[in-house]
Amino acid sequence: MIDARTGCVAIFGNPVNHSLSPQMHNAAFKHLDLNMVYLAFRVIQVTDIATAMRTLGLRGASITVPHKEAIVGHLDEIDEISQAIGAVNTVSNLEGRLLGYNTDWLGVVRAFEHVTELEGKCCLVLGSGGAARAAIHGLQRSGVKVLLMNRNEVRGRRLATEMNCTFSHWQSWTALEADLVINATPVGMSPHIDRSVVPPQWFRPGMVVMDMVYRPQKTRFLRDAEAAGCAGISGLEMLLYQGAAQLEIWTGREAPVKIMRRALMDAFGNEANQNS
Repeated sequence: MIDARTGCVAIFGNPVNHSLSPQMHNAAFKHLDLNMVYLAFRVIQVTDIATAMRTLGLRGASITVPHKEAIVGHLDEIDEISQAIGAVNTVSNLEGRLLGYNTDWLGVVRAFEHVTELEGKCCLVLGSGGAARAAIHGLQRSGVKVLLMNRNEVRGRRLATEMNCTFSHWQSWTALEADLVINATPVGMSPHIDRSVVPPQWFRPGMVVMDMVYRPQKTRFLRDAEAAGCAGISGLEMLLYQGAAQLEIWTGREAPVKIMRRALMDAFGNEANQNS
């Protein structure tokens, strides 16, 4: 039951109404018998996030698009991994001090590790935002060579230089070979589910591909890849594992991963029933 002692955690972003994080985290809080609630707020100005957390005494927050990089300058402290990535997706409020972390990289690595070995592989990362930064960091920590492709060449080259990976011109597909592929762009997100950043003829059997977009669960990117014989990883897997790491930061408790996965699957099932 929500009462005056209920701890509040929030997700801040724009847009945010598509997020499944509330279902996932609230299921975990209930299972762990924690007097906490997780809510979603659309925020346009990144400065409002820190103000809201301090003013309302929020226990923590998830930071999503487009604030993962900009929030860094508004926190009291960020950990070494967030400094290396240059982006924060998790904030903890310690008696008014806002501490920043990044769990996106863990979400990427753990989702891939359930499907394939990473060390010695080559991965093409598409995008240059905070999620791409986290993916690059996590992959490099796991012994993966990273190729980066981005529609904005200036921004892409800057990120490649900063994170010591190889930049490839946008759509220079014929010259690229990779074992792994990650879509870290919003292309393919509902309602534009017919779009993909990768030409379907480029995929080859044996590749393992991940789409950070999780709505729809099977994006055009994933459908094209799987039709070509690739193993596909839904963005839900990354969402699950980064969320589990967030919960452990906020509560100090072991995340109930099975419960959190079931909540995500139930959320998709309920939506399908409502739309049928």
